Amino acid sequence: MKKNIHIILAAVCAGILLFGCSVIEKKPELAEYKAGVLSSTLDRSITDVQKATVGAYESLGLTIVEAKGDKLSGIVRGTLANGTEADTNLTPVDDKTNVGIKVGATGDEPFSYRILEAIRKKL
Repeated sequence: MKKNIHIILAAVCAGILLFGCSVIEKKPELAEYKAGVLSSTLDRSITDVQKATVGAYESLGLTIVEAKGDKLSGIVRGTLANGTEADTNLTPVDDKTNVGIKVGATGDEPFSYRILEAIRKKL
């Protein structure tokens, strides 16, 4: 009986480890979620990332409130159907672009990752 319990516990622990790893693998590489903001660096110009961000917002059904930028900075602001605001700030660094995504007042990590994935698909 005790041997069966150990086998069951080992199976449950293995399942938790496998599930946890699969969740982490779904997140885009080189992204960090901290204090409600998802940050990542994309290997494209700020102009390309700005266009991709607008396309990502549209493909996710966000209403674009503001989309402006130049070679020094960019921002795309939108609202979800429920009225929640989403902001994506863009900053160039050499040939790359730093992206900061914040959804809602305190942040929404899963939806921030959805926006980042959509931006990457548009590039």
